[in-house]
This record gives sequence, C-alpha cells and structure tokens, in this order.
Amino acid sequence: MIYLVDIKEQGALFAPLMPASVAERLGEKGIFLVGAVEDKKAVGAAVMELLEKQAELCSIVVSPKYRRRGIGRALMERCVTLLQSTTVQSFYASLGGNQGELAAFFTALPWFRPRQTAVCFQAELGKLGEVKLLSGPAPRVQTLESVDGPVYQAYLRETFVDDPKQCRRRQMEQRISQVVLENGRVAACLLFSRQEQGLAIQWMQNKSSDKLAPLYLLRAGLAAACRYYSPETKIIFCADSPQAVRLALRVLEGVAEQFPVYTWEISDSELMLFEEQFLPTD
Repeated sequence: MIYLVDIKEQGALFAPLMPASVAERLGEKGIFLVGAVEDKKAVGAAVMELLEKQAELCSIVVSPKYRRRGIGRALMERCVTLLQSTTVQSFYASLGGNQGELAAFFTALPWFRPRQTAVCFQAELGKLGEVKLLSGPAPRVQTLESVDGPVYQAYLRETFVDDPKQCRRRQMEQRISQVVLENGRVAACLLFSRQEQGLAIQWMQNKSSDKLAPLYLLRAGLAAACRYYSPETKIIFCADSPQAVRLALRVLEGVAEQFPVYTWEISDSELMLFEEQFLPTD
C-alpha cells in the first residue's frame, strides 16, 4: 500500500528507513512523506519538501528485501500525482553520479529529464591534510558554535531570502563549520554537515574584502575536522561553476575523486499531463 503518511502519527515508523539528516526534518513545515507498507511493515519512503513553486525530493529509500518489485516507482508516481493538486511548477531531485543504483532508477522513469548541474569531489580527510595549500594559518576565522545566535540568524535571513531555514545551526557540524566576522556581521562562511558517507561542505560564501578568506575557512575547517574525525572520514563537496571546478581540480589533483551531479526534473507541463502521458490506463 502506497499512501501519504500522517507524519505526526506514523513518521517514526518510516524514519529508520531514511538518512538521519532527512529523518530529523520530519514534522517541519513543507515536508511530506509518502510511504509504502507491506505485511504491516514500512518498506519504502519518499520524502518531499514543498515550496511555493517547486518541490524537491529529499530522499527515496526502499528496504533491500523489497527492491525490484516496483515499489520505488510507485512511490514516485504517488508523489507526482499529489503535486498535481498544488501550486508547484517543477519537481526535482539532485543526485551524485557515483550513486549508480539511484541513477539507473531515475533513468528508467520517463517523466524525469536529467541535466548536469555540478561536479562533486570526494577525498579522505587524511589525504586533504597532506595538501600544502590547505594547511597553514587561518587569521580571523572562528567556529560557528562561537557565533552569537542573532548574528547568524541575520546572516541566514540576508543570504536565503526565500527560505531562511536553509543551513540552520542545528543541521550543521558547528565545531567544524567556520565563519569570518566583520563589523559584527558574517562576512565569510563555510558550513559542514554530517552525512552517512562522512562530512559534506554544505555551503561556502565570501562577502569579505579578503579574497583569501575561503582558503582560510577551509584550513580552519579541515584542522577542526582532524580533531574530531578519523583520517579515513570522507569529505564531500560540490562545485557548481566552471571557476570553482577549475580551482578544485588544481588544488585537489591526485587527491580527490570527482563525479558529476545531476538534477532530475519534471517540468510544469509534464506535471499537468502526468496521468495522461505516463500512467497506464484501464
């Protein structure tokens, strides 16, 4: 049985299926869960976040014993049909190209259109520590956990105008995330989040007049990570511009693996015609 789950009543039943970072968001405004149940067991879950004009697939998981039975496809069909009654104009999912099974899953769905949006890099913390450019002084940098709450909240409101909940403090690894303050405001910021694969660079921005601020943030962040995590911990980060990709390639040559990131999207016209175009008729 595939259905829209009442998160308050049954969210805990499906939470063990999904990544911890997604399970923590159940119950937040705009988060919806479509679940699959067989033999009174939760066997699949798809979590969506709905904004005014678009929706994002945060996670889709099917228990290993129940895969290749069409459950994942049925979950996605239910998600799309639910979105048809909303103001959403596009539905998308971002996917790292190294996740072969999920890539094959989305490729098999005729409703989604793929486009490469970034390049992701992955390296072990210990190997990053051997890169000379990433070790050295980091002047004026301090950890996120040392920043006053109102100062950081002001930064979120200014940076994420449409959705200031992005990069909320509790979602970050505060001991490792780094900022530079100027005149009592956040001028540069590097945010890490915990993932199942290790640590991910969630956000990086420099509004400081010092062009080297991002390098200082990286140095301080990696040094802090070395204090709390093992050398085998994976660090994952994505570059979404040609300049960022070139810089990463130059700094991380021979150290990091790279793979493409795709966004799989259903446009407004495909949402509107979904049932007529893609679902079988009796």
